Amino acid sequence: MFVTLPFAITGGLCGLSALFWTLVVLRSRKRMRNTPFRLSPTPTAEPLPLRTAVVIPARNERAHIERCVRAALGDADPRLSVVVIDDGSTDGTSELLADLVSNCERLRVVDGGDEPLPEGWLGKPWACQRAGEVALAQGAECLLFVDADVLLAPGAVRAAVTYLQSEAIDLVSVMGSLELRSFWERVVQPAVVGLILAGNDLERVNDPERRPSRPLANGQFMLFRSATWQDLGGHGAVRGAVIDDVGLATA
Repeated sequence: MFVTLPFAITGGLCGLSALFWTLVVLRSRKRMRNTPFRLSPTPTAEPLPLRTAVVIPARNERAHIERCVRAALGDADPRLSVVVIDDGSTDGTSELLADLVSNCERLRVVDGGDEPLPEGWLGKPWACQRAGEVALAQGAECLLFVDADVLLAPGAVRAAVTYLQSEAIDLVSVMGSLELRSFWERVVQPAVVGLILAGNDLERVNDPERRPSRPLANGQFMLFRSATWQDLGGHGAVRGAVIDDVGLATA
């Protein structure tokens, strides 16, 4: 049975919905501007306080991977390296990475191959696990997992590692600025981010001394101390998870 609502009621509901989402976005922007929750990257010639590897899982990311890798390597710091795992790409990603790695000693490309996944593992966690192990073998004291479409600003890695070190914490996760090009990106993405932030009090997340406390992280940027990541069992802690970020923060 269908009920037809009068036009005035329908319009009113639409207006209330629009007002709700506007308030959500405005509230979220206000929260994000709060100083305690902001990292301000500042390019500097000082070396990183800890040897850090940026770990990038990539599958068919030809459109993004070169910009992502070049941005990650933008800080000319010998204590910063990049490990990319090419997880069976078929769109030319492999060829792009081969060109990049031939000109940069700080870049390591891992061939993910096309072998079947181990039982219980999904593709991205398994790719992150293998790349993370390579970074550990190279002596990384911190592992920064980022998506292949993320562009790290100059000084961003240093700001995050410095914060992790100064606060004596084990995980730093950052929400960056969004590149909104299409109409639907401008409509949908701010609403999604707003909804996440509206439902999570940033004063309470990831703080066991506050009640209630909720785990929250952004899988686009997750910086771990290497020892912490190993203690969790690496991405094995979320081997079967489609959305791994909150799972890692919970573990």
